[in-house]
Amino acid sequence: MEEPMAELRRIVMRAQDKWTDTGIPRVAMVRAEACADQVYQPMLHLVLQGTKTLSVGEEATRYTAGSYFLVPVDVPATGQIHNDTADHPYLAVSLTLDPGVIATLLIDEGKTPSAPQNACFQGVLASDEMLDAWVR
Repeated sequence: MEEPMAELRRIVMRAQDKWTDTGIPRVAMVRAEACADQVYQPMLHLVLQGTKTLSVGEEATRYTAGSYFLVPVDVPATGQIHNDTADHPYLAVSLTLDPGVIATLLIDEGKTPSAPQNACFQGVLASDEMLDAWVR
């Protein structure tokens, strides 16, 4: 059986050189050689290959293959992709989050939504369980 990261990379390599919808609601594949400044919508973004630096305000964070970051609210950011070669492009998968659904879940659990902390932009190493869920 193929390792989850290798399987995800193989799938995403078929994407065009841009954000590509997958047919699964809110899930996109990313294959890119460059990154534009943009307003990032709420999302969970898993880096599969390459490295990305995301700058939010004065804080810059570098994400490497196998790590992910969470964007809890719309936020203007500057992104930079670092490639080894053209044959080794930046690859990622992204799940756009619905803030209304998340707020409802928090309220249903008796938790009050709070202002996001900068720590949410720190890279977190994806667990085997998370990678398996992405493959499915």
